[in-house]
Amino acid sequence: MLDFQRTKKAEQDLKEIYQYGYRQHGERQADRYIHKLEKHFIF
Repeated sequence: MLDFQRTKKAEQDLKEIYQYGYRQHGERQADRYIHKLEKHFIF
């Protein structure tokens, strides 16, 4: 398994992904999508 480290840039990217998802699809969908990303990469 690969070892990932969450950089400040990655943190900012995740925030922007969440904000975009929130604006386009609402809070529930944004939460679900970010949760799946975090689960996949085990942040």
